[in-house]
Amino acid sequence: MCSGSPCLISKIVIMRVLYILHSTLPTSGATKAILGLVALLETMGVKPIFIVPNTDGIYQVLKKRDWEVYAVPFKMSIYPPTAGIKAKLLFIPKVICRFGINVRALMKIRELVIANQPDIIHTNTSVVSLGRIVARWTNIPHIQHIREYGDHNFGISYLPSWKSIHKAFKRDNTCNICITKAIRAHHELADAKNARIVYDGVHQPMKSMPLIHKEPYWLYAGRIEYGKGLDILLEAYADYVNSMEKPLPLYVAGDIANIPYSDNIHKFIDLHHLNDKVVFMGNVIDIEQIMQKAKALIIPSRSEGFGFCMVEAMFNGCLCLGLYSSGSKEQMENGIERTGHEIALPFTNTKELTSLLIKVHNSNDSVWYNMLKDAFETVNSLYTFDNTATAVMSIYKEIMKH
Repeated sequence: MCSGSPCLISKIVIMRVLYILHSTLPTSGATKAILGLVALLETMGVKPIFIVPNTDGIYQVLKKRDWEVYAVPFKMSIYPPTAGIKAKLLFIPKVICRFGINVRALMKIRELVIANQPDIIHTNTSVVSLGRIVARWTNIPHIQHIREYGDHNFGISYLPSWKSIHKAFKRDNTCNICITKAIRAHHELADAKNARIVYDGVHQPMKSMPLIHKEPYWLYAGRIEYGKGLDILLEAYADYVNSMEKPLPLYVAGDIANIPYSDNIHKFIDLHHLNDKVVFMGNVIDIEQIMQKAKALIIPSRSEGFGFCMVEAMFNGCLCLGLYSSGSKEQMENGIERTGHEIALPFTNTKELTSLLIKVHNSNDSVWYNMLKDAFETVNSLYTFDNTATAVMSIYKEIMKH
């Protein structure tokens, strides 16, 4: 296992694993997690093969790494959105179109599976069913990596239904990997024999926490959509701005995932005269450097699957303010269990978040040093690529034996 210097790729191929990614967005937490995982699994003898839905973003990254990758157009196994009159009118045509695209994708993926003969098919999220179906057709072990709440996170509905998808999880999958205890329980897999909990790897082990001089700005890092809760943050931020003589600006790093929601966000900003204080950065590649310099990262996600950006910030010595819910809550509890102290500042509503913003604004950065140190020790012990790769490789080997 490597931790400092670059790893040498294993010359002995123990198994071939086909990975199906739901998106080619480079900044997706699910994509970051699987790429870090696969890089280490390759050193352990896994030959990776990838299927992605288009030739954008991550497709190009995979090609540059000389990994075998195929672009097969497909749609996620969820119903189209129904917000707005236009969306409602187009709902049935979109479902039919989605079905047609995925039937063609199934045939193509089946061809690729027969040609490449993978030992395992590993689908990287719960919102793609194609890998599981093809695995059943070809009698190949399948892993469903369940990273999201689905309905809670993003207001989505599994296609054809929650009941049928979760029945398939229990029946068809060789193994379900859930990224938190809460995710496993939410997906009705708490008592399932084929469900394992493996926390995401976020970073390579680090020798010490980065100590970078902080700059005067707050940071939000995530997609602009309802589930990620930017509206919660802005409501608290507006009250904070009205309470402070010299409020810090808020940097928003993330792509727009829901246009109507983004429009409402900008209306709120206009209404509360925050245009000169909220900076939209778009998709940011070097997010770790921005985290290192931020006064604090705010995670207002309503139902965070794992809390990838929180852990990422803790690796980078960034103070975190997090909504005490779902994955974020579980990571905070893990920190208390491990160190005996809080590793982030929790809030349960906008009023509490406003108070925290004011408190952190008025305090010296040194006040939070011990919390940052405990947070770093926690994530550096629990959420490394090494730990995740070891756990997933153990599951692969168990599957191969059977």
